[in-house]
Amino acid sequence: MAAEELSYRGYKLVLQPHGDGWRVFIYAPGATLGHPSIPNTQDKAGRETVIAEAKKVVDEELAEASDP
Repeated sequence: MAAEELSYRGYKLVLQPHGDGWRVFIYAPGATLGHPSIPNTQDKAGRETVIAEAKKVVDEELAEASDP
């Protein structure tokens, strides 16, 4: 199965099969290196869970950037 690219709040989320489950690489707009946090699971049914975890990482990153 090939990687799937999703967009969320300007970030690129790259969902890939990982063992029996999934992992998501997170890229800020224009970044070539991914975020150090890589949500993953070995649960085949955990696709939506790792996507939600990746979105939470993005939300936290953006909240930190907007704090004065």
